[in-house]
Amino acid sequence: MTGNLLIMQSGIASVVGNATLYGILSEALNYESIEEIYGVYGGFTGLQKGHFLDLAALSQQTAKMLLSTAGFSMQSESMTFDFTHCDVDQMVQHLQSKEIRYIACICDQSALNYIHCLTEAAQNAHHDLQVVVIPQSNVNELPLADHSLGYGSYLKCLNAHVSEFNHWLYTLGARVGIYEVSGGTHGWVAAGVALNTVLLKWKQGAHADNPFLVCLPEQPLNESLCIELIKEKIGACGYVCMVANHQLVNDQGEFLDLSMYSGSTAHYLSTLIQDKLGLPAQINSCQLQMQTLSHFISKQDQAEAIACGRSAVQQLIHADANGKAAVVVRQDCDHYDFEVDFVDWNKLTTGLKFFPTDWTDNVMWVHYPFVKYALPLIQGEVEVAYEKGLVRLVHL
Repeated sequence: MTGNLLIMQSGIASVVGNATLYGILSEALNYESIEEIYGVYGGFTGLQKGHFLDLAALSQQTAKMLLSTAGFSMQSESMTFDFTHCDVDQMVQHLQSKEIRYIACICDQSALNYIHCLTEAAQNAHHDLQVVVIPQSNVNELPLADHSLGYGSYLKCLNAHVSEFNHWLYTLGARVGIYEVSGGTHGWVAAGVALNTVLLKWKQGAHADNPFLVCLPEQPLNESLCIELIKEKIGACGYVCMVANHQLVNDQGEFLDLSMYSGSTAHYLSTLIQDKLGLPAQINSCQLQMQTLSHFISKQDQAEAIACGRSAVQQLIHADANGKAAVVVRQDCDHYDFEVDFVDWNKLTTGLKFFPTDWTDNVMWVHYPFVKYALPLIQGEVEVAYEKGLVRLVHL
């Protein structure tokens, strides 16, 4: 089938959303069956309004800068976007007018349902369309994948922030620090603090004291045990650095009621520590906008995003792509390696990837299998372009 390709970015932007775009674009330029390559501003909102751009006309320099620009350079839908109020038939008409026969959509889990509705509308309009998705999640909640695109870079960012926070606590002479992590209802992100201990052991030896405690939603918070562990850490290290998920559960497995604490687990823990130990806590956090910092793109994450983008185009051209999603699979070998597989995207729309309960325990820490799992994902640094001392990012 000959026709034009549309590349979309939809949902919450992953760190490597633009690296995926680069992979799709660079591969699509190799096929004569793809005549024009379009992008669209603002995800599905932009598709409805017909806000297209010519991606094939991008300069080589601009395309290369996508690799060092985190997030979605074509933007996504607004935070108030409601697909039920969109004119899907209008979207299909725009596809027809541009003779678009292929779509590659870089998206989060929520956007998969939008894609499903669009493909159904195209079928009803008798418009031949091949669609493939490249799902991503900074917080690693996509099922059927070894890990989600964006996760390695978010962990790299988190560990940089926590390392600096830990160093600040040490130099300040503070006794208690609490770092709250936003994003996700499972412990994939907060557990990433365990990677900091690898650096501690490398610098200070295998028996280096570890000042960290981690609070995961997979492990019900036992307040008495928490206080005892804090006292142990202060005794051993002089201070404690706690990393907490933005949602925690009680002994009944229910999320804690944080209404009295500004909705913050950090403020909840700070109040608990003040009441039980009389110690003030220094608080910091990693908010949503910090998930897409270009300075912390993982080279490994970037390489996997490019590979998924390239494979998505190959799937569009050489196979029946409809209903398929590109996911990363870890190969069974002594050293870390990966391959790209394609799964039914309907299997990704429900359910989440749970943090293994045997990777954590009731001493508020994470076992080595998580370190072995996550450490390869943060390897390698991406050079970010600067001009007059200011970072240069691409806005298409």
